[in-house]
Amino acid sequence: MINRPNVRGVLQKSIAIYRSLSIILMNTVIIFIALNILANFIPSPAQKNNLEQYYKTPHDLLANNPELMQQIHDGKSIEEIKGIYSQFPNVKSHPVLEFMTIPVQTKYYHIGFENCRYDSFIHDKNIKSIINGSVWVFGGSTAFGVGVAGNETIASFLNLFDSTNKYINFGVPAYNQLTEINKLILLLKKGYRPKSVIFIDGLNDLYSLGQTTLHHTEFSAKNFNSYRLPNDVAKTKTTFSALYSLPIIRLYYEYRAKNYIQNNQPTSEELQGVYHMNDLYTKQPFLHYYISEILSQQTKDISNFLAQILNYYKTNIDLVQALSSHYNFDFQVYFQPFGVFSSKNLFIVDTNNIKQSALIYKNVKPVYEHIKTKIRSGELKRMIDISDAERYCDYPYVDLTHYSKSMNALIAGLILKHQSVAKDSGQIFSRTYPQPETYN
Repeated sequence: MINRPNVRGVLQKSIAIYRSLSIILMNTVIIFIALNILANFIPSPAQKNNLEQYYKTPHDLLANNPELMQQIHDGKSIEEIKGIYSQFPNVKSHPVLEFMTIPVQTKYYHIGFENCRYDSFIHDKNIKSIINGSVWVFGGSTAFGVGVAGNETIASFLNLFDSTNKYINFGVPAYNQLTEINKLILLLKKGYRPKSVIFIDGLNDLYSLGQTTLHHTEFSAKNFNSYRLPNDVAKTKTTFSALYSLPIIRLYYEYRAKNYIQNNQPTSEELQGVYHMNDLYTKQPFLHYYISEILSQQTKDISNFLAQILNYYKTNIDLVQALSSHYNFDFQVYFQPFGVFSSKNLFIVDTNNIKQSALIYKNVKPVYEHIKTKIRSGELKRMIDISDAERYCDYPYVDLTHYSKSMNALIAGLILKHQSVAKDSGQIFSRTYPQPETYN
């Protein structure tokens, strides 16, 4: 026979335990939420040096000086200018490459076959018939043409100025030269064959190399993409991976990374290792990532950084040279203007302030100047310095880094002028940089 009072007692104890556990669990959740909220207010040792304090956005200039924005955009209406900025497509994952531009078709941006950007010369009706034997133009967002319409990109002006060739715009926002070469290889693997290849590079190379601690032959254009599938998370469920993005977890790893740097002073060789089982990248990828984040916000050893970028360009050029010999195409690399360093950039609030305070100026500007010297001396073969192109343009930039319609036309003219000078001397893609007076 069941003893009912005992049953009632057991139920009451169970309910009391449940209530206690519920209170503990609820308090734990509340504390965890509070800690994550608090973590957002605790200074981060990996705090980014924000450039926004040094420049105005296009929206700022549109609101405060719409007439000037119309001059920059060659007389376009305010609505047209707003449309160009608002319709800009983002990037998405690519199955082989790191990422690609989202395929879209709007009034100002049309991304189509093999992720190229269309204009009135290159479009969905002729792209498949002309991709072979054409000139492929690679680059980041400046080559892609952020902030300008389809017929105002560098590639489009190349088509306008040179009716003997077809130029295809394969620029992708945030691509560096390493990713561009991977794109070139992918197109070659698919069986396409260019007549020649043009790379318009510089800013993304120096910036992305400055963000990583990995070797210059194997790093991502966006640093966090080098850690997409870390070994201790990839084997678990996605929900567990999300735990690492919580503010309190992020802060924990940031301070661990800071202490690791202070106590161990890791060398570049240690941080570049990825293949040994004891490498930090293999054993503790999250810690490795946050170490790179912290180090990227510190003043660099300029001589080491310069050596790294020089080896990066030389390695890349040697590879493309081998590809060009095997697949029978010409190529040239053009070292681009850097808007963030320009005294003619109307979006920079205070040029003196950015020189004295911005980390990108301290880390990248000296290397940028050294690279130009190396190009002019002939040490970096197949590279042409057109970084001073802005001096011939009244309104070179549509924001901090991207080129205006008139600047893109000028750059296209410089590229064609260089090629015509090279052909006149019997050397296709001469390594000699024509002096500025040549362009007058």
